[in-house]
Amino acid sequence: MVYCGVRFSHTCVTEAIGRFFQSHYFRKSVNKIITQKTETVLDVGCGGGDYSFYLAEKYPSLTIDAIDISKEGIEQAKIVQEKSNLRTINFLHTDLEKISKDRKYSIVILVNVINEVKNKAEFIRNALTLVGWGGHICIQPHPPAGYSAPIIASPEQFYDYHKKYS
Repeated sequence: MVYCGVRFSHTCVTEAIGRFFQSHYFRKSVNKIITQKTETVLDVGCGGGDYSFYLAEKYPSLTIDAIDISKEGIEQAKIVQEKSNLRTINFLHTDLEKISKDRKYSIVILVNVINEVKNKAEFIRNALTLVGWGGHICIQPHPPAGYSAPIIASPEQFYDYHKKYS
């Protein structure tokens, strides 16, 4: 495919479209669950912090912990944060398992991360332990599988589903 004299592969275009729709559906879905009672967000696998920056800008009262195992991603996010006025994000180079289970979040976000872990069930269980009472978890896989809206549910809904179908 050629656009404005630049050759694009079908894969490149498909991935770009997938990322656009993924971002659109994530924003639309997460905006439905954020209320005045929403205080804290954990963005797992935040990479460069795109979703954390979006949430911090749209909802300045939120406290956001954004974690990633990529030191480069966290460093890049911190550079962008220094240039912005968004100080409610705490970028951490760490793993989900190292977050204190005593800490509870209003929303735990797993965007583009579930495909990368070997034991998905254990990973989701660990994430669910960090969701506070009345909170939600938001799971969305990589594009192109991420064309659909993210799965957003309370821990109770996940446990009920697990009991029913396992």
